[in-house]
Amino acid sequence: MRREKRTRPVPNQANGSQKLIPTQISSRDSKVSLSSTVKGLRGRPPSSYSLKMESFNTLMKSVYTERYESRPFRVGRYNWTLVVYPKGNKNDNGTGHISLYVVLDNSTLSSQSEEVHVDLRFYVFNKKEKKYFTIQDTDVWRFSAIKTMWGFSKVLPLTTFNNLKNGYLYDIDHCEFGVDVIIPPFYEKSELFSVTKSFPNARFTWFIQGFSTLPTDYLSEEFIIGGKSWNLRIFRNVDNWFSPQTIGWGYADFMPLSDLRNSSKGFVVNDMLVVQVAMEEISSTKYLPN
Repeated sequence: MRREKRTRPVPNQANGSQKLIPTQISSRDSKVSLSSTVKGLRGRPPSSYSLKMESFNTLMKSVYTERYESRPFRVGRYNWTLVVYPKGNKNDNGTGHISLYVVLDNSTLSSQSEEVHVDLRFYVFNKKEKKYFTIQDTDVWRFSAIKTMWGFSKVLPLTTFNNLKNGYLYDIDHCEFGVDVIIPPFYEKSELFSVTKSFPNARFTWFIQGFSTLPTDYLSEEFIIGGKSWNLRIFRNVDNWFSPQTIGWGYADFMPLSDLRNSSKGFVVNDMLVVQVAMEEISSTKYLPN
């Protein structure tokens, strides 16, 4: 009996039914630019609730009915209702269109000041395409005790919806609507990337004595630039003097050993080689929480 009471066509307001509070009727059609509305076809069905009708024309032609309310369904810790206006919500400038809304049961709010930020995606099944026409907004919808009803007053023109060739009405009188109600959580993990381009003591000079007797792998003392610790590391083979990228960052073929050994080129003087590194930019990434 409870289901029959809550899942029903709602009598036309002109015939004595309870009126919706005007501030509760809210759509994005008049609140934001059209560029924030995204429409398209998708194969995946709605995840929160589906409403199938087998007598849509009867509902459409009734002079006593202006909207249809689904039974409540739960998402998060809140109860919601899908509302369909088969002839359009005239109170929201939706005459001549299918209007779709979601209503929050404000008795499930923890307080009168609580706001629920929700991503909404509405569905209309297209049997011809075997896909769902979807409409959504790029911004979240802010439900509260005084804003319990959000949606679109102009989902599809009735001229488009009622034309059987378009596939929204099928088997003469059948159709399907749906909605995704997604309550996105706030992020718990983040990272901050930054680049420092100027810092004191940006250069390190390494004086290498006894170059001719160096081992194949040689590491400098530790030095600090930009608040970070560094080492220079050199490797020698028979052909090249290099720093492989598997260890850090550098040049795999920095300079031929033949050039270093050639005294006329002046790189090695009195068996001493001077190597200098200059840091132009240092990037860092902080991860939160650590």
